[in-house]
Amino acid sequence: MASCTCFLGRSPLQPRSLLPQHHSQQGLKPHVDFLCKGVKEGTRVRVTRSIPVYHAMKFKGGLDLEGKEGEVLSDVSQHKGKVLSSTLPYRIQFMVPHEEAGEVKVIAHLNGTEFEPL
Repeated sequence: MASCTCFLGRSPLQPRSLLPQHHSQQGLKPHVDFLCKGVKEGTRVRVTRSIPVYHAMKFKGGLDLEGKEGEVLSDVSQHKGKVLSSTLPYRIQFMVPHEEAGEVKVIAHLNGTEFEPL
């Protein structure tokens, strides 16, 4: 029986779902406040905290995105003019060097407190 190692095991890092959520004084989610600071599609960003991802097939042991630079592909917190309750609203594409495959494209969803614009 084949097994998928992408989601098996437990990371030594605390999952983002267990981290405390910080809300602004107006009661808005952090990504809404961050969006007002000019984060749009095409903006270059850098990840500011440790975020392990396990869905990148070339990185079998997982990949930590901390310090990686990428480009915002889209903000999925709105659809057809309606605000959605997405907890990780920014789709960000990273080009990560890999010893065998050259550069590997990795797309991850992040919230506005996990990265900074460049």
